[in-house]
Amino acid sequence: MNLRVLGSSSKGNGYILSNGEESLIIECGVPFSDVYFYERVSSVVGCLVSHEHKDHCKYYEDYLSSCINVYSSKGTNDVLRDRLRQKNLDRFIYDLKADSVYLIGGFKVLPFEVVHDVREPFAYLIYHKDMGTLLFVTDTRLIPRFYEGVNHLLIECNYDYMTLNSNVGSNRTPQSLAKRVMLSHLGLDNCITYLEQIDRSDLENIVLLHLSDGHSNSGYMKKTISDKFGLNCVVADKGVFLEL
Repeated sequence: MNLRVLGSSSKGNGYILSNGEESLIIECGVPFSDVYFYERVSSVVGCLVSHEHKDHCKYYEDYLSSCINVYSSKGTNDVLRDRLRQKNLDRFIYDLKADSVYLIGGFKVLPFEVVHDVREPFAYLIYHKDMGTLLFVTDTRLIPRFYEGVNHLLIECNYDYMTLNSNVGSNRTPQSLAKRVMLSHLGLDNCITYLEQIDRSDLENIVLLHLSDGHSNSGYMKKTISDKFGLNCVVADKGVFLEL
């Protein structure tokens, strides 16, 4: 199984899990043509969406009109249904319930709720025989669940406090924005705390998601986590390709 990063920032988020025969997309914040460049439409078994903010779902209708089944919480889908221009696309929309297991192609998916400033945001625990277990968590103040046997952790690392605080001090970042960032996004310190608390015995890869252009230092973040935990750590820059 491979992970391909189509985007992981406020400009647009999109990820592909593919074993060459079937593909699962996570987020539709980039055009579907970006997916089609790498994957056959017939290989795509579905697309998971975490929440309603446009950098994660701007092209929701684009995916649906390409006959891609899109899965998210009812809260998220209700918001996105209201934005649809083509109302006949509802047949491709699937509402998921938190803490229920779903089979999407060969991917076993468990959604669970996280903490963000939207209606019903989800993170996903995903299993496939060709990669083991992957945990995908983005846009949340904290991660409320601990799972054993996770092989690949895709985790938001939106800011580091040193850079954010420096920007506030120099008036490059308003205090109100800094407060929102800390209340709705996962920073480096919280990433480290979560990693310290979980069972890391099966963990092979840590992929840092959704770094802020203005509030993060990617090299510092990657080195800090790599040095502390001795695990492969990758920043999810656009174009990253990783074998899982």
